[in-house]
Amino acid sequence: MIQPQELRIGNWVRYKGERIENTNLQLMHHLLADVLNNWDKWQAEIEAIPLSAEVLHQCHFQKDEIEYIGSLWLLHPVQLLDDLGYWYVNAKLKKLLKVSSLHQLQNLYYALTLQELPVNL
Repeated sequence: MIQPQELRIGNWVRYKGERIENTNLQLMHHLLADVLNNWDKWQAEIEAIPLSAEVLHQCHFQKDEIEYIGSLWLLHPVQLLDDLGYWYVNAKLKKLLKVSSLHQLQNLYYALTLQELPVNL
C-alpha cells in the first residue's frame, strides 16, 4: 500500500491495473485532494509498481555481475544490489536501503540527482 505522502508529480503507479504517470499538476492536485479526503476508498485502487529486471531495464539501469556479490544494477549515482530484493548501496555510509517499488526508486534518484529518473514503461 502506498502512503499519499510518498507520491510526487512524475511518479509511476498502477491505478486500476494500469500503469500511469502523474504528470498533470492540476489533475494531480485534484486527485491528491480526493485521495486525502477519501483515502479508504483510494488505497485499494493505487498500487506500487514492484521493481523487477524489466522495470530496471526500462529505467536505463545496466546490470553488472560481480564475483562474490552477485548482480548490481547501475545508473549513476544509484547502485542497486539484487539479493532477495533490490537494495540501494551507499558505500560512504556503509548502509543498504531496501527499494521495492518504482516510485521509491524515482524518489531516491531525484533526491540524489535533482533530476527525474528516465522511465520508459
